Amino acid sequence: VFSSAFTPSGSHLLGGTGKGALLLLDLKTGRVSKQFEAEPTRITRLLIWPDGDRFLYGIGGEQDHALQIQSLTDGKALATLPDDESVKRSPRDTASLSSDGELLVRTVGENVMLLDGTTGALRRTWKAHVHKITDTALSPDGKQLLTVAPGDPTILWDASNGQRLQTIEEDGERAIFVGEDRIALSGRP
Repeated sequence: VFSSAFTPSGSHLLGGTGKGALLLLDLKTGRVSKQFEAEPTRITRLLIWPDGDRFLYGIGGEQDHALQIQSLTDGKALATLPDDESVKRSPRDTASLSSDGELLVRTVGENVMLLDGTTGALRRTWKAHVHKITDTALSPDGKQLLTVAPGDPTILWDASNGQRLQTIEEDGERAIFVGEDRIALSGRP
């Protein structure tokens, strides 16, 4: 399993394999309750929407990386996310989802893409860092976005318009918002 995500209820785990299979595991019984078809390649990223109806998965490796939205109920493909063909993609490109599922953030290299969480339509894109972004985090209310890129300062953005709100003079590899006071942390694992 290359990537995994829990359903909002915590009753199931969705796992992506190195051969393109997506398996929904019932955690109570330990059995596979559903299997979804995907491209026959490595699953590199998984997110499940807060309502538990949809999931996003990333496929591919260094040369071929796409993000798809699929129904968790019937497996139907719902959308393929727009891409930024001007930059080299990698399996370390990131994706984050707001707690209400309305905003989806995708990074490709040094660029941030804000997408509609329902349709996958591109809202805005911008170059955020000099170096490749390794992680993003949305605040619990979905209004702020934190991006980190090793070798660059950590940056806090307005998630609605991409305006830089604060530069934190620390670099890192991972990002998280903690608690209701929306304190942003960044650090190396």
